[in-house]
Amino acid sequence: MNIINGGINSIEQMKKHLQFVDGAMIGRQAYKHPEFLLKVDQEIYKSSDAQNTSMNEIISEYADYVERI
Repeated sequence: MNIINGGINSIEQMKKHLQFVDGAMIGRQAYKHPEFLLKVDQEIYKSSDAQNTSMNEIISEYADYVERI
């Protein structure tokens, strides 16, 4: 499995990389801009649930995740 890590700041960059690798890590972009994860869910995973998720829900779930790790 090939995964790229580092400097991915847009869905367009991610899509280009995913033509050649199995996965893309988006650590800094995700913690600096949690709403980016909604775009990933919508654009990469085609999740319709992401369209109905509020920013408050995202931040709350992210905070719960951070507390667990």
